[in-house]
Amino acid sequence: MKKILVSVLISLFAAAGIATEFNVRNFGAAGDGKTDDLEAFRKAAGALRKAEPGSTLTIPKGRYRLSRALALDHLPPDSVIIGETGTELWFDDLLRGSIELAETRKLTLKNLQIGFSPVSCLSGKVTARPDRKSLVVAIPGLDRFGQPGLRTMLHIFTPEGKMDHRFHRTDVRKVEPAGEGLFRITFDHPINDDAVAGQTAVLFLRGGRPAVNNNRSSDGIYENLHVVNGGDLAFGLRYCDGMTFRNCRIGSLDPAARPISTGADGIHSKHARRGPVIENCDFSGMSDDDVNLSTTFQNVASTDGNTALLVGDNRDYRPGDRVALYDPETSSTTQHLTVAAAEPAKWRNRDAVKVTFDQPLNAAETLDSLKLEKPYALLFGHKGKLPALVFNRETVHAGTVIRNNRFGNNRARGLLLRTPDTLIEGNTFYNLRGPAILMASEGMWMECGRIENVTIRDNRFEEISRSPVLFSTISYRSRREPGERWNRNLTITGNTFTGCGAPAVEGGDTFGLLGNLILLENVSGAVVSGNTFGPRSPLAPKRDAVLVSNSENVNVSNNPEQ
Repeated sequence: MKKILVSVLISLFAAAGIATEFNVRNFGAAGDGKTDDLEAFRKAAGALRKAEPGSTLTIPKGRYRLSRALALDHLPPDSVIIGETGTELWFDDLLRGSIELAETRKLTLKNLQIGFSPVSCLSGKVTARPDRKSLVVAIPGLDRFGQPGLRTMLHIFTPEGKMDHRFHRTDVRKVEPAGEGLFRITFDHPINDDAVAGQTAVLFLRGGRPAVNNNRSSDGIYENLHVVNGGDLAFGLRYCDGMTFRNCRIGSLDPAARPISTGADGIHSKHARRGPVIENCDFSGMSDDDVNLSTTFQNVASTDGNTALLVGDNRDYRPGDRVALYDPETSSTTQHLTVAAAEPAKWRNRDAVKVTFDQPLNAAETLDSLKLEKPYALLFGHKGKLPALVFNRETVHAGTVIRNNRFGNNRARGLLLRTPDTLIEGNTFYNLRGPAILMASEGMWMECGRIENVTIRDNRFEEISRSPVLFSTISYRSRREPGERWNRNLTITGNTFTGCGAPAVEGGDTFGLLGNLILLENVSGAVVSGNTFGPRSPLAPKRDAVLVSNSENVNVSNNPEQ
């Protein structure tokens, strides 16, 4: 009777055009941590989908177990999904669990803790290092750790809970009993430093689905969301414009026992026309970047007069879009074009876009001319001829704002951006392998964008191993090389740097330099002024605080060094 009454009320409110408030408990959710509440959530989402704009789904305090992904797509504009203090969503499966959002506008997702029930991280002490590719560790339960389809990886932490950047993140190949509760783990990357004995070995899983995955949405608000563990991204977005992240956190519930919070990035967004606002957030313990915003280079598959088939994962081309043709050999733009028309197409049974430009396309090589059967997705260390690449200069997260956040204690970089009209202010970056802010288009990852009109001000950089701020171009050869000066109109002011430059492995050339604080390459127009360069790490090699190469119109002044 209760379910019938709820259904009748929903119909009446919808017919009257009145915003409705639903409670997931009224659809059968138990929130006891034992019952599979997926079906109740699906019914509640179905009711919200049929409701008027501005309707709300409330999730009372409780621990809600969900056996599979929760789809929240095509909701009315201004919908709100809100929890209370103590509302937890826990997914049973790293490979198939997540919140899946799609085709929403002005959706608010608020006051939720999101995690995965399978153990995704274990830690314990290193007792010995038999050789360069193995360790003996004391980690209870390690013999039962792992999940088919996911990589098992290793990090080293100091006893104080800091990720130790002297050691490479590495894949675990074998786990064997070593007697008296000990295990010998064998991995693929050598450890050269004997100091690893006595440190903390952390094994974690990498792979699966983002905790929150969003596709083709706009103007959403993520507020007070806490992602506590996962094998992949915390927030994955594609074609999502103007999103806001406010008071969100990525971090383990128990950093001492399970210091890795996610196996990949914090926020990873591709192909947005309007960038996000990220403010008052705290991201820590990730095994990759805190924030990664970009579009992608795409292979030119074939040409026919004024058209090209562009093969890749960005299929958002619209009339009037500015497009650049790119030569991966020289890391420079060879032609600027404007889209006249675009329509879906196929290239050798792969999804593509047929684009008509305002002028003939002048591509030296294409996938067809090189007789290639599939496109390149990555260009690591490739040898031989490559097809021309293109990218859409409009899907580049224009207008990104990142302010008053804490980013740190993770493996890779703080911010990896290829964004124009960007403001980065009032943030704290700490204990990163570095850089804290890397703005560079990368041929090797096929990730790119427009880097112009960028302001970096009033941030703190503490214990960043490699160049805390780096603007450059990274070629498909996995290194920084002279190229087009397409990092334009930059302002770096009012920032403070302390304790940076300690040795760190992994990352090599693309991660900047040890001992350097600001590295500007392939830049046209920059002001570096009013920054405070505090003492660097005692282990840092001596280098100039600001290094400039292959650049023009760069003004470096009034940066006191302590």
